[in-house]
Amino acid sequence: MDILDEAERLVSAAEAQGAHLRLFGGAAVAFLVQRPLVHRHAPRDLDFVCLSSDVVTVRDVIRAAGYDEDLGVARLFGTERRRFRHDSTGLVVDLCLDQFRFARAIDLRSRLHLRSLCVPVSDLLLSKLQPREVTTIDVIDAVNLLAAFKLAATESEDAYDAGRVASVCSRDWGLSRLVVGNLTIVERFAADDPRCDSRRLDLLGGIAALVQAVRLHPKTPAWHIRSAFGSRFRYWDEVSEEGYLEGTSP
Repeated sequence: MDILDEAERLVSAAEAQGAHLRLFGGAAVAFLVQRPLVHRHAPRDLDFVCLSSDVVTVRDVIRAAGYDEDLGVARLFGTERRRFRHDSTGLVVDLCLDQFRFARAIDLRSRLHLRSLCVPVSDLLLSKLQPREVTTIDVIDAVNLLAAFKLAATESEDAYDAGRVASVCSRDWGLSRLVVGNLTIVERFAADDPRCDSRRLDLLGGIAALVQAVRLHPKTPAWHIRSAFGSRFRYWDEVSEEGYLEGTSP
């Protein structure tokens, strides 16, 4: 089973039933960046997001495609996420409802119609730049997205909306701290890794512009209130590798 073909089949089947199902994670990066600057191992599972109002329709579509639902996940996290496993291939499908959460929650309810198959590139970037402990895979995926899509004021086929990244960060001090910190790690990778040689100047310029956009965007009162406490209190959610909040995995 080709994992990207399977993602397209599931999204198309959901669309046929009137539900917006969108891909994120490593598979989304692989679909959007088919000639990556830096290669990494192929994604091994599928991550989707849909509206909570569509979850019954999407669940039935996934089940009809040969997947069994993990009822333990549904019982504990049914209002936030679901998990399915294909009965013959073992392929795992994780389904988030309305938002995805790594270190912080990102609301996607108004975003699922902006790009076909995948979430918008700006939101995909946010998912890669918000973990408390960013992985090498996250860094490579962020580099590939930043190399493939130019910074712009709106989302398009070849550009991502820097204003979206900055706006989300302007409402959440913890998220802005994580994103800027992880962009520093991405910048270091782009500066040092020889695989980035052909695009180094463009990458470093784009990273600097995105950091500036985040820092200069007007902040909300909530951001300023939280900033007063700084890092004396935890500003991220603890999430396991499986995507569960710490202490709640089934």
